[in-house]
Amino acid sequence: EKILPVFEVGESGPHAPRIHKGKTSPPKPYTEATLLRAMETAGKQVDDEEMRELLKDNGIGRPSTRANIIETLFRRKYIEKKKKNIFATQTGIDLIDTIENELLKSPELTGAWERKLRLMEKGEYAMEAFRQELTEMVIALIRDVKNNTGRSISFAPDKPAGKEKKEKDAAPPKPKAPKKAADPTAAQCPKCKAHPVKKGNTAYGCANFAACGFKVPFEAFGKKLSDKQLEDLLTKGKTGKIKGLATPEGEQEGRLTFDDQFNLTIQTS
Repeated sequence: EKILPVFEVGESGPHAPRIHKGKTSPPKPYTEATLLRAMETAGKQVDDEEMRELLKDNGIGRPSTRANIIETLFRRKYIEKKKKNIFATQTGIDLIDTIENELLKSPELTGAWERKLRLMEKGEYAMEAFRQELTEMVIALIRDVKNNTGRSISFAPDKPAGKEKKEKDAAPPKPKAPKKAADPTAAQCPKCKAHPVKKGNTAYGCANFAACGFKVPFEAFGKKLSDKQLEDLLTKGKTGKIKGLATPEGEQEGRLTFDDQFNLTIQTS
């Protein structure tokens, strides 16, 4: 066993520094076969020992879905094949770079969910707690994305497949996707701002209603409120103009909003 000698402050002596010049070798590119195997044992890419063991059994996806996951990456042009090897496209690289939340890019997220799903199977973890955590995580991530300036993603142009069709033979344009339906439960409680909104039998209310007490009825001032009006009320603090609102003074036109106590009131101006 060698022991370093004791050094005194200010001591000096002859030394000959040596610089080694060399290059590291990049890891071998994946093929479809090795990528499938890597997905099965994704835990090997994680430093945390407990998470590594967890992912070793669960991996990314399930045996029935892993090939489809890879196919989706090809279809969206996030990866491409050169001979047998798979490489990330510039679009795929930009996508990863623009996602600033590290958890979304990490196999640890899959491992954490898989672990909780296994605990639920054993009855050791409440389904409602899992759902609540997911809801809060998604709300926080959406807030982060809205607040970030982000980066632009470059998309590789499609390669022409043979001769281009004449305009008259071209396929008709695909119809536009239907507009996303309004969903009041996508909102966060405007009163406590700490919990999501849940749908009850007669009203939407704070998921932590026992402590917060916030709720908005389906019907107010003689009007059954639409999902769009309720979503606007919960996310923007007021609806668009509504005609025929019933009040003691007669019917009025105005916007529904909240007073200081978060009760519904009519804004006429």
